[in-house]
Amino acid sequence: MLAAVFAISVIDSNQAHGGGIHTDVSTIGGEVIFLGNPPGPIVVEAHERPQFSRRPVSSIKLEQSGPYSVQVRPGSYYLRAFVDSNGNGRLDPGEPVGIYSAEQALVILPLASKTGINILIPLPKESTEGQRVD
Repeated sequence: MLAAVFAISVIDSNQAHGGGIHTDVSTIGGEVIFLGNPPGPIVVEAHERPQFSRRPVSSIKLEQSGPYSVQVRPGSYYLRAFVDSNGNGRLDPGEPVGIYSAEQALVILPLASKTGINILIPLPKESTEGQRVD
């Protein structure tokens, strides 16, 4: 009788142990709030640096304001969300952007989830100019 032997090869942060799969991936989630109808998708990004200068370690695209969830490895992160008006996947000048934790990193522990991480994207300045306030 032949016995079948299978090797499990898992890439990145997932690790195989003792017949089950354990992972050190954590989740950051919350709500993106943009008042009005966004003129494009909303992109949520998690970065390792407060300058947001490199590619995000994780991102998700939403069609409108609402709940989001991104997966990250344990570490420290800065989050931002922006309305991608031209659909190119990058933050461009003039696109509305909101930042969470600009002064202090959001620390994520192994196998932990952080919820309630809400990001407000303010309306662009030109959207509020010319409106009458009674």
